[in-house]
Amino acid sequence: MQDGPLQAVPQIPPERIVLACARAAFGPAAEAALRTLLMAATPNWDQVTQLAHQHAVFPAVAAALSGVAPDLVPAATLARVRRQLRRSTAWSLAIADDLLHVDRLLRAERVPYLPFKGPALASLLCGTPCLRQCADLDLLIEKRDSERAVAALERAGYVPALPPGMDVKTYAKTHSVLAMERPGGKAVIELHWELMPASYRLPLEYTELDRFATPVLICGTPLKTFGAEHTALVLAVHGAKHCWERLGWIRDIALLVHCQPGLDWARVVAAARKHHCCRMLVLSVEVACSLFPVKMPEAITELAKADRRVTVTADLVRDSLFRGAARDDVHELAFAVSVRDRVRDCAGIWLRFVAARLKPNEADERALKLPAFARSLYWLIRPLRLFTVYGARAAACLALAAIGVSSHATAGSTTEALPSGAVRRAALARIPGRA
Repeated sequence: MQDGPLQAVPQIPPERIVLACARAAFGPAAEAALRTLLMAATPNWDQVTQLAHQHAVFPAVAAALSGVAPDLVPAATLARVRRQLRRSTAWSLAIADDLLHVDRLLRAERVPYLPFKGPALASLLCGTPCLRQCADLDLLIEKRDSERAVAALERAGYVPALPPGMDVKTYAKTHSVLAMERPGGKAVIELHWELMPASYRLPLEYTELDRFATPVLICGTPLKTFGAEHTALVLAVHGAKHCWERLGWIRDIALLVHCQPGLDWARVVAAARKHHCCRMLVLSVEVACSLFPVKMPEAITELAKADRRVTVTADLVRDSLFRGAARDDVHELAFAVSVRDRVRDCAGIWLRFVAARLKPNEADERALKLPAFARSLYWLIRPLRLFTVYGARAAACLALAAIGVSSHATAGSTTEALPSGAVRRAALARIPGRA
């Protein structure tokens, strides 16, 4: 296809092209739909590639354009996309090589570990580390091995991002992950001894994850990563933690459903109930199966139909996915409350949010100058200033997020009335920035 203006061809939003390309790997029907879309309209190709990178699906988008519809893309655009895909592939292979290097280092010191996300997840879902965009390496270790793991990587030139004067043992008492980097290395290595931060804690034991680990090939080298059932939980909680703001994370769930047809979703649901993240799991599959051509597992379908809060939140995720609006802390709080299973988890989120924001800061001092002997009054001034900044509208938004909490006071109760997606989105849109 030659470059040049195309007359009488309507412009199409870039998100439609990105989504159609991301779907293309799911079968011939999805490929045909992409070609039909490109024949009917022309997009702004710069916006398409920019959005694909933003949503961490560029390799999939580039592969679809290059392999499925090369004749429907302007020649210069196609050449540029292929150049970017080669660079992306080189980057992915370099990160995979870093993983194999770290594997040799930790094996030499007999430090057990499991890679997750990154090249390992790409190989599990796509069969290659090159078709999933990633930026760093995530390794799960046991907390007792943290000092040995850090020492092994330090001897190879990796530098831990520790606060000045703090050793690894002390750091591990109050943190769940440590980043390490070496000069000349491609990827930052994140050593995890807990999968998620405290606010989204997923208490899967290393021994359990290792027992059900599955083999993957990384550039011809066999490694182990999380089994499909545990991967589903980790992806669901990770996506919820980030409010499902990237299409790439949603696509991961869809690929898991698609490429693991034998996955026992009833067992996944049972594990999610055990770890109190069932709503996050159901939400993730609901959103993925609505955006990608995969059939929702029956075990998830029943739960999605029974939980109206999942429907409302899924609607919010889909509607905000390509808007690119910045989230503030109140948005994140509202979402965090909406995906929780238990009342006590919701209460804990509220308490942490309130406690963190009741502590006076520099903004309070700029708003009102007090002499040194009266500084304790800032603890009284702070709540008043917060109400002035956030106002009653933010309180209304948080109240909307909390609606439905009572539904989980009694297991399976879903009879409460929820606000429509439009009402809830309107409330979220009115929230001012952080104080």
